[in-house]
Amino acid sequence: MKTNIISITFLFLLITTVGLAQDQKVISDESVENAFTIHSINFTAGYYSPEMDYWNDTYLPSKGITETFGGNLAIGANITFLLPANFRTRVGASIWSGEVKGTSVSSVDGLKIGLTRFNLGLLYAPRSIALKGFQPYLGVEGQENLIKNTYDINGTSLSQQGHDISFAPVLGFDRSFGHFNCGLEAKCNLGNYTQEEANQGTVEHEVSIIGAEVSLSIGYKF
Repeated sequence: MKTNIISITFLFLLITTVGLAQDQKVISDESVENAFTIHSINFTAGYYSPEMDYWNDTYLPSKGITETFGGNLAIGANITFLLPANFRTRVGASIWSGEVKGTSVSSVDGLKIGLTRFNLGLLYAPRSIALKGFQPYLGVEGQENLIKNTYDINGTSLSQQGHDISFAPVLGFDRSFGHFNCGLEAKCNLGNYTQEEANQGTVEHEVSIIGAEVSLSIGYKF
């Protein structure tokens, strides 16, 4: 995970350097009197490592699978709006997936889990602490998670779907160069979802999706 975080940070610094070389002009701060207006549209790419404790600690070992779920790429997009008093709100969506493969002795040939996340966040970005155009912000984000499990059993694909809600404190900063916007963000996803398994009746298991996520964003600043 450390290697992925270092790579994302290096990419952000590279983009920032290019932007500074192209535009040394510091864009003036928006007025705090601005009403509800669009701030930017962004695309995001990052690294998310959910805990997946039930799958890794119970289900996969019981099926003879030694591989476990770990971190993987998360990609998405969002629209950020300016609010009065240095607040922002944003809506967006992102996807993440992980997959494990069985062996010749396992009772399941493979399992893929996909998360489609719809986000709504409230951020505070005090312009008084902006430094050389870099704007820090912090906030909280709520997520509606659509979960899809795809089992590969004896060459047959079986799917389960469900949904649940999670939350994440957010900390990051962004920088605009004309209409080009870029940013770096970290958040800690908090929450779990209920997984139902049929084993002499329906049994429910809590699956933790707690995990750190670091992402880079690029987009268009209005």
